[in-house]
Amino acid sequence: FVWKLIGNSVDVLMELLLQLSQLVWTFSKALQSLWSNCTNDKTINKNGLPHRNPK
Repeated sequence: FVWKLIGNSVDVLMELLLQLSQLVWTFSKALQSLWSNCTNDKTINKNGLPHRNPK
């Protein structure tokens, strides 16, 4: 009975770990895209400002 309980808890733990890793992966992907968007905006602003204000 105890071994069965341990086995079930291990299964649950593995399932939790799997879902957690997927969550972390999607979160990191979202962060990456967000970061690239921010850096792209910054470079566009840096390159765009002198063109808009030539004086």
